[in-house]
Amino acid sequence: MTQKIILHNGRILDPANQVDIIGDLEIVDGKIGNVGESLSLQDATVIDASNMLILPGLIDYHIHLYQGGSLYGLNADLLLATGVTGTVDAGTAGFIGYEEFHRMQNTRTMPFWAFLNLSPMGEIGDIIHEVVDPELMDASIIGQLFKKYPQELVGLKIRLSCSIAGKWGQRSLSKALELAQQLRTRLCVHATDPCVPMAELADQLRAGDILCHVYHGKGDTILDSQGKIHPALLRARERGVIFDAANGRSNLDISVAQAAFKQGFLPDIISTDLTAASIFQGNEANNLPFLLSKYLAFGMSLTDVVKAATMTPAACLGLLDEIGTLTPGRKANIAILSLENRPVCFQDSAKNVIYGSQVLVNHMTFLEGMPVFDDNLLPRT
Repeated sequence: MTQKIILHNGRILDPANQVDIIGDLEIVDGKIGNVGESLSLQDATVIDASNMLILPGLIDYHIHLYQGGSLYGLNADLLLATGVTGTVDAGTAGFIGYEEFHRMQNTRTMPFWAFLNLSPMGEIGDIIHEVVDPELMDASIIGQLFKKYPQELVGLKIRLSCSIAGKWGQRSLSKALELAQQLRTRLCVHATDPCVPMAELADQLRAGDILCHVYHGKGDTILDSQGKIHPALLRARERGVIFDAANGRSNLDISVAQAAFKQGFLPDIISTDLTAASIFQGNEANNLPFLLSKYLAFGMSLTDVVKAATMTPAACLGLLDEIGTLTPGRKANIAILSLENRPVCFQDSAKNVIYGSQVLVNHMTFLEGMPVFDDNLLPRT
């Protein structure tokens, strides 16, 4: 029997299709049905989305999910309440722990993909940093995992902070790029306080590679001595390098972000870098809608903010024909949020603050047409 739900009279915002209308969206048997300004409500469960945003389900492209295998790991299913319908683990597991990470994640409801950390041990937590010795990056074992999980593993991850990779520096980066080239996959580089100068690092990244924590303020940043975006960063963007805000608790400097925004250097992706210690805590990241609200305060448009957490990460996953959009026929992964007008304080890693006047709050989440979170505030018939 066909199951039909209509989300009625909401603001439907779908950057992938350049749609921004007040109207109705139909869910039929787990898929997006008709989308229009006025649909027939007959023979359907109708949810009144007046004064609400109807968005593609959010995708958190940089998060830490290896619960039990890392102090950073969190339960991804908690994020369903925030409108997130897809997560990408940012290299919490290395090849030693990846099989266990895979088994654990497959007990969750939340869809996931993952980067594989090039340190065999992965990111255990702040008590001990991963070892990024290029001699330990076993191409054979890593290659076997990519062959075994081709729909799950989406790239390689390396942290190039001085405190982690300073001993190896450029050798670690060169090996990481070599392995990514061999596997024909992306490389995601954590570049907070980089042991390779930012301009040199950016010049080596390839189209599709990801520079995350782009607005950090530790050590060498994306700004030169005059406060301008390094030309190497602009060249990298022209080549197709992806820039991920990956905010977290300790990877954002408000002054760097504000300087970059004034020069038009906006993030391609906005992700949280949430861990077990930061989820629903504080005003640095907290959850993805809260973080998107921070970037509204920086001056991004609502459309660009939504695009950075739906369309672009879906495209990076190679899945824009399935998720990240409200195109009819696609999976009905949907978030219904309000954009509330109220004062809100956002913070960076140095406890500096910026004030905003709007905050996104999720009210209902659908995963393949099934409600997986509902605060029961939306009227329905």
